[in-house]
Amino acid sequence: MRPTPIDAVGVIIPAHEEERLITGCVRSIALAGSHPALAGIPVTLVVVLDRCSDRTGDRAETAGRLDRTRRGVLRTIVVDARYASVGRSRALGTDIAIEHFAGADPARLWLATTDADSAVPFDWLAHHLALRRRGFHAAAGTVRVSSWHGQPPHAPTLHEARYRLGGAGGYGHHHVHGANLAFTARAYQAAGGFAPCRPPRTICCGGGFGRLVSPPSPLRLPR
Repeated sequence: MRPTPIDAVGVIIPAHEEERLITGCVRSIALAGSHPALAGIPVTLVVVLDRCSDRTGDRAETAGRLDRTRRGVLRTIVVDARYASVGRSRALGTDIAIEHFAGADPARLWLATTDADSAVPFDWLAHHLALRRRGFHAAAGTVRVSSWHGQPPHAPTLHEARYRLGGAGGYGHHHVHGANLAFTARAYQAAGGFAPCRPPRTICCGGGFGRLVSPPSPLRLPR
């Protein structure tokens, strides 16, 4: 039996005081949404501003509006929240994305999450859809640190030694990052969604979501 194809894509970004980096993040998602593999598939971005007092929201809206003018690919929704919780913010954004595509078959709606200080590669969403065609209901990818500024000198070496990117083809790692996680709406609902979590954990899943993302699948890394 062939996997159900994807008809729509929602991308969720929780953000707190990220005015410096949010533009690059939105632009990278817009570019990923313009990949030929997504031709004809609508992409909606939901940015959840969690207790932001800076210009994160304005810059997200501007970046999204400029892309829609140039490529006509990305629709951007920006909402405010007062959670002080990345888990609750990510859950809110996911619920809004599902509501935005109300009436869509949950098995045909693909949801991806990243972080406001991350940038995704051009083939990020295309890779997701390729995994879906292979029968995956969810995918958990690794991340790559682009700058060690402000960190101790030994941090890069320690990270390299302890962070496993995966075996052949990048598969087999044990990481689950909110910055590189994706799933069908049906899988998300079956798992019970995101549970509230406290720092330093960035992702907490309810229900049995861990089973749904196993075996974890590597995506091209946010960088």
